[in-house]
Amino acid sequence: MPAQLILLFPEDVPQDTRTSLAAPTYAEICDDSEPERVRVRTLAASEEEAQPTLDTWLPRSAAFRRLVWASEPASGGAGNLLWRAVVLQGAGGTTYGQVIEYKGSEVTVRSASGVTSVPASTVEEIAPVIAILLYKAKLTRRAQADISSAHALILDRLLGQNGTTASCSIRYLLNGIVQTATPPRLSDKILWRCPRTGSDVTCSIEHVINYGYYRDGGKAPPASVRLGETFCADPASSPTEGDERQEITSRARTNSGTIDQVPLANLLDTLDQAADLSIPGTDRHEHEEGVDFGNATENDSLRQVSPDVTPRDCNAASAPVRIMSVLANYPDLLETYASQLQQLGPERKRPRVQAISDSVLTTPRYEDGGDRRHNFRPSQGQQAVHDAITAVEHRGKSPALFVEHVRSSHATKFLPHPAVLSRLYDFDFGVCGLSILHLRRFNLNAKLDHARSNAVNLSNFSVKVSLPSLPVNPSHDSLCDSLSILGTYAEEFFDAPTRRLITTAKAFSEELNDYAPWSPEEVKAVAFWFSNVLEANRRATEFDISHGTSTRSELPRRFCMQDSELSGMLLKLSRGRDEVARHGKRKLHEPQLETSDRPRTEAIVETIARLRAAKSRLQ
Repeated sequence: MPAQLILLFPEDVPQDTRTSLAAPTYAEICDDSEPERVRVRTLAASEEEAQPTLDTWLPRSAAFRRLVWASEPASGGAGNLLWRAVVLQGAGGTTYGQVIEYKGSEVTVRSASGVTSVPASTVEEIAPVIAILLYKAKLTRRAQADISSAHALILDRLLGQNGTTASCSIRYLLNGIVQTATPPRLSDKILWRCPRTGSDVTCSIEHVINYGYYRDGGKAPPASVRLGETFCADPASSPTEGDERQEITSRARTNSGTIDQVPLANLLDTLDQAADLSIPGTDRHEHEEGVDFGNATENDSLRQVSPDVTPRDCNAASAPVRIMSVLANYPDLLETYASQLQQLGPERKRPRVQAISDSVLTTPRYEDGGDRRHNFRPSQGQQAVHDAITAVEHRGKSPALFVEHVRSSHATKFLPHPAVLSRLYDFDFGVCGLSILHLRRFNLNAKLDHARSNAVNLSNFSVKVSLPSLPVNPSHDSLCDSLSILGTYAEEFFDAPTRRLITTAKAFSEELNDYAPWSPEEVKAVAFWFSNVLEANRRATEFDISHGTSTRSELPRRFCMQDSELSGMLLKLSRGRDEVARHGKRKLHEPQLETSDRPRTEAIVETIARLRAAKSRLQ
């Protein structure tokens, strides 16, 4: 006789059972020998499932109330998805929500756009924190692989895994993943069905993030952070303003000597919470609305605030002034902050940032040893552009970890010269930056030559390290090869718009072969134009970061013979050749003495002079 199956709910599990359920799960009745109770054991949802098996006794009435058909799990039954967070991909894009009902092989998903019924095979279970963070957001990517990679990146950033820095900043978590003005705010609430009770609750995004950051991340929360029993169960009581003030003051005293060693984001987040308590109606993420979280960003956004734009108060003079105004009700913390600000001095003042979480990346994001002058420390603007153009799987990595990976990557077919890597980090081409001709193939012979020569230290990222010299007589083939090398690098490290730009550039360089032959001077000029277009991509990225646009997507159109800069450059080269040709013709028709005839002519002149002198003496 086949085993009887039930859909076991968390509320059915006795309180004295060591293992609990996160949501409804299929189970089988493995012992039906007693009259009042039965023994049940949960089934794994898949062979890879790592959830521990629950084995317990249930009242017979409770177990029989949960009976399901024995064939339900094998035939696509969706009981295992009930009350779980899911992602649904459809023609309208990606939808995040929660399964609230199921019938056979269909599930009912509640999302920001409403309630809809879909086949269970079209949804995928994900971590609740991902679904809640992206509940109303619009992603920048549509490919399934990119979306799955983005989900993994969010968890890495929240928990500090795979070379990322752990943070509970929404800006940092969703860097480069969602579009402009769509990220949630800490104060947002979402209606969520508690997986343990089956009742609808109001789920706080701030609590969900804190729960994942502290509870799942294995960190001890401070006294000011209260966590519920589950991610969607907000604390029953919150600390009073006096308690929070005491906690903030206590932490300020404890860390007064080492404040620079504490992540600045945590300090400023605390200040922002205090501001919300003292300023009625203030939304703590109000200043994030104008920030681009899409293709151009987020870079956790390290761009500076323009002089006419300031968070929360357009008339405020500077970030320190706003912070001190917030701390007016906290004298001890205000005194500590003022003393630290004074110690920083004018040389060490931190750059103004557009949002609280920006401070996470304005300080060094990695610890290093040795001579710090030789470490790679990108500026705020470099970091902003880098995060906007970098592939999702490489975003969030510290600069040191990123360049170390680039040096050892199979996608790096050129010499990983520090000056080249530091400029590729933020796509710094153009007159003062990289030339496409700097990317020469670093094959075996080149590696042997580099090893034998007294070459530059490839670990020295000092600003004093200059770019390597360009080839003296480049050919059109070398130009195409350089673009091919850049394309290989882009496939690994750049995002889709940047890859598309480089692919178009490579294709156009091959079209130019139809106009061969190309002289070295002409190749230099064309390479200069290619580098200028790539530089324009960087400028467009900076513009997109500031304005929330996508102007860089138009740049591939420049790779054509109709481009005004290219046509003007080629016209100038053509006129130069014509002038040289005309000058050569004039020289050809002018009577000139051959170099070999000059000694003979001089001898004739001297002979005539001697004859004239002799004649004058005879007379």
